[in-house]
Amino acid sequence: FSAARSGHTPLGRAYWLGTSKAAINFLFAKMSWQFRDDGVIFLMLDPGLVRDTNEEAWMLARGEKGPEFTQLPGMPARVNIDVSVNGMIRITDSAKIADSGRIFDYNGKLLAD
Repeated sequence: FSAARSGHTPLGRAYWLGTSKAAINFLFAKMSWQFRDDGVIFLMLDPGLVRDTNEEAWMLARGEKGPEFTQLPGMPARVNIDVSVNGMIRITDSAKIADSGRIFDYNGKLLAD
């Protein structure tokens, strides 16, 4: 599963967003316990605020270059797709059954246990 933290959205009263995240968190927690004895590892990963290729093309069209985008107030720094994906691959490759049910960001920082 992939999860973005709800605090990272400027949507304010996006009740549907919080509701859907609560539902996926419940499903994730339930499945991580149900299948733990079977050796199945469930991890929830926050990919970060990933800059995508559409956004990159738009920035380049405006003549903006460089690896970093402007950071919006109150928002986390944006991260390149390859950094996010490679980080999540590292986490899944090194995951142990004891990690099942945990939430990590793409850097491997434990967000919830």
